[in-house]
Amino acid sequence: MRICFPTENLQGLDSTVYGHFGSAPGFIIVDTGSEGIEEIKKITDCPILR
Repeated sequence: MRICFPTENLQGLDSTVYGHFGSAPGFIIVDTGSEGIEEIKKITDCPILR
């Protein structure tokens, strides 16, 4: 399962969670199966939207 968190900064698991998903400057995607982490700077960088 992949879980996406809006963040104020991109510092992996040390990132600060942002209060509003739609205007967040970045996102952290955590894959619970592989325990991997992906950082996305802006929503336009999201691989799902490509």
